[in-house]
Amino acid sequence: MGITAKGIEEAKATKEMIKNESFDAIFSSDMIRTKETAGIIFGDIHKIIFDERLREAYISTDKDVVFDYGNTPKDERVEMRLA
Repeated sequence: MGITAKGIEEAKATKEMIKNESFDAIFSSDMIRTKETAGIIFGDIHKIIFDERLREAYISTDKDVVFDYGNTPKDERVEMRLA
């Protein structure tokens, strides 16, 4: 699913808000929506490095947190326990 009209509006607002900031590198998930968002915000001034390891994470509602990066095998998922 790609970026929505509201997402485009928010990305443009973010671009304006950070226009005077300096960045050494821009990293983004390789998901369509985040690629589009990063492109709107940074695409005309920075090279964007896309990496599948930055995909969305699923966070459970109990005290066990599992970061699920889509195609990541279960034994490679990052797990954290909240105190």
